[in-house]
Amino acid sequence: MWKPVPKSEVPEDTKVLTSTWAMKPKANGIKRTRFNARGFEQVDGLHYNSQDLSAPVVNDMTVRIVMTLIIMASWIAELLGVPGAFLNGRFQNGEHLFMNDPQGFT
Repeated sequence: MWKPVPKSEVPEDTKVLTSTWAMKPKANGIKRTRFNARGFEQVDGLHYNSQDLSAPVVNDMTVRIVMTLIIMASWIAELLGVPGAFLNGRFQNGEHLFMNDPQGFT
């Protein structure tokens, strides 16, 4: 959950991260917009703990091999949706992250 906080309420010793918009035009002319924290400004141990990071990545060849095994063995495959870690990150009690509004945000 997030909420706007006046700059006067941000603690003095806190690093405020900047942010940006990433816009990608779609075929129908509508722009797909994402809001991104500029993660390269984060400091290990302050904004995140590198020991707690994991990013599941699957190689294309691995997916093809698994799909081939499913077909050859006549197994039943079900759809599995995995939410991204960035959507479900949890802060410990008392942890806060401060970020500036991106340019053009009102």
